[in-house]
Amino acid sequence: MLCVQTGAKIHDADRLRFDSDQFFVKSAEEMARIFPDSPGVAQRTMEIAERCKLKLHAVDNPFPEFAVPPEHTIDSYFEQVCRED
Repeated sequence: MLCVQTGAKIHDADRLRFDSDQFFVKSAEEMARIFPDSPGVAQRTMEIAERCKLKLHAVDNPFPEFAVPPEHTIDSYFEQVCRED
């Protein structure tokens, strides 16, 4: 997903990358295992999160518009770009 966002290819040596595989939301059980000496931290974090008033609204089209060359459809151009090295 980072390649898609930054317009890079996965084989680009100098592409932006994260040096960890830990970029995901962990469950309460996982957090308790990671921080066994701080049992109250997860509870306090949850209390703070519950006080936040964040509302996410769906958008009609979350995808960017791409200029497609006249000789292509959006699907054929997408396939061509994906297959390029």
